[in-house]
Amino acid sequence: MGLPRILQHRFADFDAMTEAIPDFDASYVQLGTGPVDTQLTRVALDRLLVLRCDERVPQYVFRATAPPAPSLAFPLDVNPQAVWGGTPIGETTLVHYAAGAEVVGRSTGALAWASIIFDQEVLDRHAARLGIEIAPRTSSAQLLAPAPAAMADLRAAARRLFTIADSAHIVLEIPEVRRFQEEQLLTALVRAAGTAGEEREAVAISHRRIVLRALDVLQRRCDEPVYLAELCEAAGVSERTLRTAFQRIHGASPIRYLHVHRMGQARRALLEADPSRERVADIATRFGFANLGRFAVEFRQLFGVSPSQLLRSAR
Repeated sequence: MGLPRILQHRFADFDAMTEAIPDFDASYVQLGTGPVDTQLTRVALDRLLVLRCDERVPQYVFRATAPPAPSLAFPLDVNPQAVWGGTPIGETTLVHYAAGAEVVGRSTGALAWASIIFDQEVLDRHAARLGIEIAPRTSSAQLLAPAPAAMADLRAAARRLFTIADSAHIVLEIPEVRRFQEEQLLTALVRAAGTAGEEREAVAISHRRIVLRALDVLQRRCDEPVYLAELCEAAGVSERTLRTAFQRIHGASPIRYLHVHRMGQARRALLEADPSRERVADIATRFGFANLGRFAVEFRQLFGVSPSQLLRSAR
């Protein structure tokens, strides 16, 4: 049996959110302190899959791999603190993800965004019916800049769908209602994509590639410490260039990113540890934290719980 037409989840940490999203392969590193409160709504129409994510979180950085179908993502509420590939998100932001494309970015504070996953043939047929030409996209991820009025219409169409999903979702079981909502979304999506110019910058593209090479190392060696020189070697750049790329894409130095990444590794290890056989000190040392007192203080500030409490609650 497939997934229900409407799914809604609430998450208090990024690990749970990562595991529960079936459409995007995403990983997060929390850089700021404070609680995570995120709600995901997933609406499956007949020809479109529509996601909404309402985030109230501390600063984080992310890496995501798009699903095996193209998608377009956009903010429902504009927040200049959100950054895509080093570029702040604005009211005319529309991000095109080619199937399987990779992207990196960061966000702080509250952000509500939507993503529409579609079959390219469906979008092309709808565009032909409307007499709108959509420029071909690359096989990567692109930041687009549609006309403001077109983006406003797209956000309004998405909000109408989510209002139904939140308060009267049973009506989406009616084929005529689904068809109407889908037609409205497709029309708004085609008009936005048809008016979109590309926001490209060679330096920003280069910085994304550098960061992705470094993140590949962190992903492959998720259970052991990684050092700055190794990231520079993997990315093929100097420490200065790596620092510039991380600062632009993630708003943090590679040293800070590495430090918090190791904190996340230690957190996962504590959750998976056997409290009767392992100690906090053993796990902290494994990931390069020699000062146990400082580790405990920073851990609590970052995740809202002490490492010893987390170890006691481990499965």
